[in-house]
Parts: sequence; structure tokens; C-alpha cells
Amino acid sequence: MTTGHDASYRCLRDGLTDDDDSLTVLTGYEPNSACRAASVEHLFALVDQRIHNEVEALDDTEVLRHAVSQLLETREAETAALAVPLLVHGIEAGEPDPAVTVAAAHHLWWLAAHVMDDVIDGGDLEYGGRITSGEAVMAAVVCASTMPVNMLTLDYPDIDLAVGVHEFLRAWAVSNDGQIRDLRNLPRTTSSSAVLQTYRHKNGAAYGMACGLAARISEVRPHRIDQWRAFGYTLGAMGQFRNDQEDLISGRDEDLRNQTATYLLVQLLHGGEGSQESARWYELIQQAPSSSEAVMELKEAMLAPERVEAYLGTIAGLHAEAVQALDQLGVTGRYGDDLLQLVDAAAQPLPLFAQVAIP
Repeated sequence: MTTGHDASYRCLRDGLTDDDDSLTVLTGYEPNSACRAASVEHLFALVDQRIHNEVEALDDTEVLRHAVSQLLETREAETAALAVPLLVHGIEAGEPDPAVTVAAAHHLWWLAAHVMDDVIDGGDLEYGGRITSGEAVMAAVVCASTMPVNMLTLDYPDIDLAVGVHEFLRAWAVSNDGQIRDLRNLPRTTSSSAVLQTYRHKNGAAYGMACGLAARISEVRPHRIDQWRAFGYTLGAMGQFRNDQEDLISGRDEDLRNQTATYLLVQLLHGGEGSQESARWYELIQQAPSSSEAVMELKEAMLAPERVEAYLGTIAGLHAEAVQALDQLGVTGRYGDDLLQLVDAAAQPLPLFAQVAIP
């Protein structure tokens, strides 16, 4: 199962690792080429320092400190994961700096989520020998809970402790709901709308949390916090579409081999419901875990121009929803411009999809 926790788009999700070069060769797309947040990039070093300080604050736990440090080295911080909360605070309060800790907590959230996702998928948890699988899981639990909660409570004493912690932990509950939906959804019986809801929960919850917390520490009115949180959910959902595209064009094909109900696959199946083709596609899905030929035949059907066009239309709808949310929030200025650029980058299809689509 390819999810927001292990995909390669650094602009919105985790960075490409060993597949950076192969993805560029296959598509002509360089993951970081469209992703910039110039107005806040100078603060990324402070985010890294805040995380380092928190690791060092794990008193009397030298073994744990080592495990967490090793886990941190396995995952490069993402541009959008750091930039989005900084930009939200910059928009609301005129300066992004106070949201450094929110950005740090957001990165730790995704670092832990990546490990949990590898547990679900049965992936390599030793990450090139840096750490044992058991150590990775235990370190991830600390990155998901102890460290970010401690950072948020220490650095933002003026916000209601219960409310701030609830915002952070609620994201875990909603995202895990999305992960469970993803595991339970079957391509044959799952609707496109159900897949979209799964994407909003699985990949959107953390961005909703990051935007909500950044707005909250800006001391804006509650309705604006809600608006920012909703915007984050939409932004994160767009990231899952990008993850799906990368899995297909990279040749990993984990989603098809795992029979994951992705939006594009469900769209294919329900678009030809009851037809002779549909029966063939169901047969291919059953064969996909062990047949490269079945995977290739499914991919060919999924990437037919009319289906890609409809797929990109759904992404365009999410993009319009995110832009409208920013318009309603009255976003302007350099921080607003950078945030809009991140939204545009999240919606941009990979070149292969853009080339296939009907002009």
C-alpha cells in the first residue's frame, strides 16, 4: 500500500530516496523543482535545531536518544511540512517565526507515520542498517507523542494545554481512521467518494493539524482556526493523489500489487461497471499480487486518456477548493503568495499524466 507516509513528493509528502534518479528519467520531473517557500526557508534550520534540542532533553535515556537520532537521519524534512505552518502564522500574525515548533511537531508526526506505514506494509524497518526494526518502532512512538507534545506545551504556555494537545492527537486518530479505511476498502465495492474521504483523513489530517495549530497560536478567532484546518485537509488530500501517480510511473506499483483501492483504480472499475472489460479488470486485480503482466495491463487501462482526464478533473476540483479557502481567508502578501504556490505545486500532475490527458 502506497500512502502519504511513504510517497516521494517532497513538496507535500516524504522525500524520494533511492528512486530520485529513476523517477526523473521516467517522467522528466524533478521532485523539488516546483516546490519553494522562499519567505520562510531561512527558518528551516531553526526547526531542525528545535528537534535536536528536544532529542537532547530526553533525560537519562541515552539509548533512546541514539535511536531517535538515527531515525531522524532516515527521513529528510519535507519543504511543505515545514513551510505550511510557518506560512499560516506569517499570514495571520505578520511573522512566521513563532510557528517553528509547530513545524517541528509536524515533521516528527510524518516521521513517525512513515514508520507505522512501513509496519503495515511489511517494509524494511532497518533503513539501511541505521537502526533495528524494534528500535525504529519504539523511537517512532516517542516522535509521535512524547517529543511533540512536550515541545508544544513548553513553547506555547499561553494556549490552552488541553486544546493544543487535543489538536495534535486528534490528527493521529483521524489519520489512523483513514489508514484503516485504506486497508478495508476493496476496489470492487468502494466508491470514488469513499476513496476521497479516505484520502482526506489519511493524508489530510496532519496538514489540518499543522494549519489549525499555527492559526491557534496566532490568536485568531475560532472560526478562522476551523477554516485553516479545513484548508489543511484539502491540501493533504491532494498530496495523496500525487503519491498515487508516483507509484504508477516509478514502476514500484505497490498499490496494484497490494490491491489498494486508489482513486484511479476505483474510477476505472466503476466507469465500466457490468461490462466485459470490467470483468477482465476484476480478474487482473486478483492476479496483480503475483503477475507483472496483470499489473501492466491494468496500468494501460487506468492511463487511458479519457480516464486520466477525469482523474485530473478531480484534482482540479480539490485545487479550486483550496484556492477558494484561501480567498475566503483573505490571504495576501508574500506569505500568501508562497502558500498559493505550494497549493499549485500539489495539484500539478506528473508529466506522464499531463501528457496522456486529452488536450
